[in-house]
Amino acid sequence: MPVDFHIFPARNLVLARFSGHILLADCLASAEAYARHPDANPMQNQLIDLGGITSHERDFVQLMSTMAQLPDHLLQPGCEPMVVYIAPHRLSQEIAGMVMKSMAGIGGLVVRIYEDEAQALEVLGLRERSLSALLAGA
Repeated sequence: MPVDFHIFPARNLVLARFSGHILLADCLASAEAYARHPDANPMQNQLIDLGGITSHERDFVQLMSTMAQLPDHLLQPGCEPMVVYIAPHRLSQEIAGMVMKSMAGIGGLVVRIYEDEAQALEVLGLRERSLSALLAGA
């Protein structure tokens, strides 16, 4: 699956990494798997790395349908995690922008997009300045 995640329970964080060609069904399956994971917590901040994406499904209707289903798996009433995207290239920025627009109506959700790993980690209050350092300390 071109989406994998790593949960850091003690740090109140889940890191999701996307790579290759992304299908919307993969995104939804990953969100469902995360929601079922015993270490998942709806209060966990979400760090989403889009740097490995090479292409994505371009069905706008399917995108909106998938985005409408994601809150069922990732968000719960009263929980307001921060969602931070790492989008280092044009394609990843395009995807992050589409996702951000589709999440605009979700109250209390803070979404940020950064080109740089260090900035994304810093805004989440993490001491590491790269994802490899974050994963090495897991």
